[in-house]
Amino acid sequence: MNFINLVQETRNRVGIQGVGPSSIDTTTYEAQVVSAVKDSWLNIQNLRPVWKWMRDTKSFLISQGVSEYTPLTIFGPNHRHRTWLKDTFYITSNGNKSSLRYVDYDVYINRYINNIVEGPFYEFTIRPYDNALLFPLPDEAYSIDCDYQKSPQELTTDSAVPELPGYFHMAIVYGAVQLYAAAIGFLEVYDEFSTQHAIVLGNLMREQNPRERLKVRGIA
Repeated sequence: MNFINLVQETRNRVGIQGVGPSSIDTTTYEAQVVSAVKDSWLNIQNLRPVWKWMRDTKSFLISQGVSEYTPLTIFGPNHRHRTWLKDTFYITSNGNKSSLRYVDYDVYINRYINNIVEGPFYEFTIRPYDNALLFPLPDEAYSIDCDYQKSPQELTTDSAVPELPGYFHMAIVYGAVQLYAAAIGFLEVYDEFSTQHAIVLGNLMREQNPRERLKVRGIA
C-alpha cells in the first residue's frame, strides 16, 4: 500500500463516515488521520535499532593520504545513513577483497594519534559522530564495501510506499488507528485494535529482527 492507501485504510477503521481522502494534502479533520499514519510508520522504524529492511550496502572510494571520511562525503547531501555495521567493512585492492579490523575509538586514538604512517591500511574505527577513520594513511586509492542501517523513511507524497514488506503494512494501519483513537478519546476503538497491532508487530519482529523479543501493549 502507498501512503494514501494507508490513510484510507486507517480512516475506515476509526469509524469516520464516507470515503477518502483522495490526497494526503487535506485540510479537513482527516489531516489528523494523515498525521497518525506518518507517526505510526516512524514509531515502527524506531522501535528497534536494527530491522532487516532498513539495512543497505554502500561502496565508496578511498583517496591516497586521506584517513577520515564523513557520511556526507560518502553518501552526499540528504543521505539516510544512521549507523555503520562495523563487522561488514571490506577493502578491495588490485581485485583482492579482504576484511578490515575494527578497533574501539579510544583504543584507536591512544594507539595512532601521533603515529602518522602511510601504507596499506588494515584497521578502522568510527568516531562518536559516525566519521570513519582509517589506519595507516592510505598509500593509494582503494574501494571499501560495507553495510549500514538507514535512518527512518518519512512518507511525504500520496504514492510513497513504506519500505518494509507489503504484507506487514497493516502494522502501520493498526498503529495509526490506536494513535488517532487515543488522541480523540475513542478508547473502545483503541482497545479493539491494540491486540491486532501487537500480533502483527510480533510477526514482524520474528521475521525482521529475530534476535530481539518484543513486548507490545499498543503504541499511543
